[in-house]
Amino acid sequence: MSNFSIDPRSILVDALKMDAENFQLSNLILKNTKAMRAVYEYYGLQSDLLEFAKNAEIGADMLPPPPKPPNLTGITDPNEIEKMTLEFNQLNRMWEDQKQSYTMHVPYGDYIMIQNYLAKYYKTLFSTPAVKGNRFYAFTKNVEHQEQGGLGGFLKKNREQPQQ
Repeated sequence: MSNFSIDPRSILVDALKMDAENFQLSNLILKNTKAMRAVYEYYGLQSDLLEFAKNAEIGADMLPPPPKPPNLTGITDPNEIEKMTLEFNQLNRMWEDQKQSYTMHVPYGDYIMIQNYLAKYYKTLFSTPAVKGNRFYAFTKNVEHQEQGGLGGFLKKNREQPQQ
């Protein structure tokens, strides 16, 4: 019989990572409920900008064919294979962005400009948990951190003080 065990926390993390955007949102550690307004405003600004950039003449029928995977037969140099694969992946990501922009009837250039404009807000919003140092606190059991916060910290201080 095997001593194989599965950590339920790793299963949870893997499941949440399937939806990367919501996984990131679930890890935001906001100061209070009013800070949730930043998330609301970010997505509101994004939708307003995309709505403003809409053009009825743009559509999914304008989408070029997807990039073809590189032909790696006969290539033995691992660096060349990696280079060709990375180039294909980059072209594929660009095609996916193009597909999304044309589906929303937004010119691709405008879509990229909007994404670049929103990048500073996005990075700021998602760097706040890193500043606080608690990004994955929910998935770890840090006993010291649990005892310091809230009622546990108060009780610990009272236990350390001598009774008079």
